Amino acid sequence: MKLETKIRRSAQQVKQDGQYTIKSVTGPQTTRYGAALVLSVNDDSDQEKTLFLPYSNEVSDQSNLARLMQSFGKETNLWIKRKVDVTIGPDGRRTIKPVIK
Repeated sequence: MKLETKIRRSAQQVKQDGQYTIKSVTGPQTTRYGAALVLSVNDDSDQEKTLFLPYSNEVSDQSNLARLMQSFGKETNLWIKRKVDVTIGPDGRRTIKPVIK
């Protein structure tokens, strides 16, 4: 019996500060760092990137997830085409803030 291994190719992870447009949201999925929503986002030059958003059933008010839910709603399908500002701190942690018009 031959076993198949499926390797999932995904876009490069967001590595620069900037404004991104949400293209799709999947998950929550289990990652090596815990549960996360996986956001496919486009940068200003329309290149697709991946952004992992830590997910928890108990959401802290200061978390990235809480900020997006408060601004865009709890239904992730409503997040499509919305913009977010991503800031990467010196420790490599990403801070995600919704862009409100």
